[in-house]
Amino acid sequence: MKKILLSALTIAASMSVYADYADFSKIVYLPMDITGETLENKMGEDGTLSKDSEGTGATAVEGFVGGAAQFDGKSWYEVPFTANLNFGENDFTLEFLFKSVDGTLSGYALMLGANTADWVGFEFKDPNLLFAAKGGGTKSQAGLACLEDVVDGEWHHIIAVRDHVSPTLDLYLDGNLIDSKTDKTKSIEIDLPFYVGCNPTPSILEGTPPFTGCLDEVAIFNGAMAMTDVEERYEDLTTTGGINAAIASMENATVTVYNLNGVEVARGAGNVDSLVNGLDKDLYVVVVSNGTAREVKKFIKK
Repeated sequence: MKKILLSALTIAASMSVYADYADFSKIVYLPMDITGETLENKMGEDGTLSKDSEGTGATAVEGFVGGAAQFDGKSWYEVPFTANLNFGENDFTLEFLFKSVDGTLSGYALMLGANTADWVGFEFKDPNLLFAAKGGGTKSQAGLACLEDVVDGEWHHIIAVRDHVSPTLDLYLDGNLIDSKTDKTKSIEIDLPFYVGCNPTPSILEGTPPFTGCLDEVAIFNGAMAMTDVEERYEDLTTTGGINAAIASMENATVTVYNLNGVEVARGAGNVDSLVNGLDKDLYVVVVSNGTAREVKKFIKK
């Protein structure tokens, strides 16, 4: 197949499902393609593995995009603190994919800070999915008793938003707003690491075990994503609808599909689904063009 030189802008916008919007910049991006005891952070210092006396470490498994990490309920990663994780009164957005393992999904998936002070966390606590934050001694929480609906061995998508202007904590599951609660935290002052797969306090011996399940594509953004942003992200993740809409709106469109090395892997006209039918599971860049107009999309083959 032909290899082309995609523009720097195209590659930068397509290397991740979570390419930055103009109004949102990533603070942390963890693809969850684990290597030994290291968790790569594309926006800063990498995380390192921690575990209790019985922990065997996280296991590298097939993810929704590339690889993912499967947690054993006894191991977790610590990503070093950086100043931009000290949110104060600022808005932020958490985003990740999760999957149950052997009918189990439990514990803190993410924790910034520690609940002896100010913190932000996401927990699977039967029967609830919970997004919570504490600032200035005040805790706010959004969640829904829907855990049994997502313990199905399939990947699911979470976006959790702190909008300090509203002020609300908004929780989205698979593109749908499932809860919104008033945010009473005022300022959230954090100076501790970002824990992936664990709430460090209280300790695991005191009833808060590390996470059991799989995590993929963990990201933290500056800014509060609106419902339309969340819907667009979920559409990108799960369907080819946006690509086919671009094709339909462009007369005499040609569709070219590239892998992330810039190699052309498919080309044709009409509905994109037939073009990608025989491709491997991966993330692709799709260029829709008719010589005059041009749109670049991303597509995940599941």
